[in-house]
Formats: sequence, C-alpha cells, structure tokens
Amino acid sequence: DGVRGAALVWLLGLAEADFTRLMSYSRTWRHRIALVRGWALLALPLFLIGLAVSPAVAQVRDNRAGLVVVHSDGRVLTRCVSFSEEQITGLTLLQRSGLSFASASGPLGNTVCALDGEGCPASDCFCECKGTPCVYWAYFLGSPEGGWVYANVGASMRQVHDGDVDAWVWGDGHQLPPPMSFEAICGGASPAPVDV
Repeated sequence: DGVRGAALVWLLGLAEADFTRLMSYSRTWRHRIALVRGWALLALPLFLIGLAVSPAVAQVRDNRAGLVVVHSDGRVLTRCVSFSEEQITGLTLLQRSGLSFASASGPLGNTVCALDGEGCPASDCFCECKGTPCVYWAYFLGSPEGGWVYANVGASMRQVHDGDVDAWVWGDGHQLPPPMSFEAICGGASPAPVDV
C-alpha cells in the first residue's frame, strides 16, 4: 500500500538520521553494538505494527449468472452475465445482459413488460391480459439441477449470486423454460479469485 510504504520510508529516514548521529557520538565498539541492538529492538515492533494494520489483500472475483429468455415462437436466448459484486438483483442481471427491455414500476417492484422486442409497452404492461389467456413475461428461477421454479418475488427483489440462473418466458406462466444448467449457459465454474 503506497501510504503505508511512504510512512515507513519517512520513519526509517528519521531513524537512519538519528542512528547516524548517535553512532558518531559513540566512542567504543561495545557502545555502538548496544546502540544497534536498541535501534533493532525499536524497529521490530514498528515493523510488526505496520504489518498488523495493513489492509487485507483485496480479491476481485468475476461472478457470473445465467439468463434464459424464451419467446412465444419457441426461440431460446441465453446470456452469461459477469459481475464483480457479491450479488445483484434479477433486474440488474437483465440490464447487464445487453437485451432490450421495458419495465414498469409498481407497488411490488418492477414488472418486465417487453423483452427483446416482444411484449407490451411500459404504459400498458399487461396489454395481453385483458382476456384469456393472460400472456406476460413470467419469471423463473433455476435450480442447481437445471429445473425451474416460478419466482415468488419480482426481479428487483431477487438477489442473484454467482452460479444462479434466471429465466423469462413470454406466456401464461404455466410453460416452463427448457432444462438448462449454469454450466450449459456459462461454460463451467467461475474462475478463482485474483489477488490485486
């Protein structure tokens, strides 16, 4: 760390100047050896204190999560999204995927109205729910085995972690996304942390 290094150089500079001055006053070798030992005993605790207060080595981890989008015509899109945070929301995952989307904010968070050119405008998010069937962007959460569970929270409330997979299906909420694991989308485990 640059600040700690500068402080040590400054302290050692003062110590060196004082040490040189004291050594010039010393007349015997025995006295000079005692002074060297004294400075060493003083410097060791300062060095250990410097180590103790130094910040821990920072780690940058490239976390990844998978995203699956299923259109009404059966097209399936996948994205592997990297993020440095410990967790992000499902909405942030969608934003960082690079896919275009429109959402509307409501009392339960954000609702995805249109995704990748399909859906409803944000001004009428449930434009396809005026009759039967009610068609909308249904939100699903992936299981470790590649299965799916209908999300019980909205994307803005969902906390996505490394290795998670989210899916969006344009339909009536009963059609599940195809089975798809994190490995199938992102190509395996996340890389190990990197020290910086």
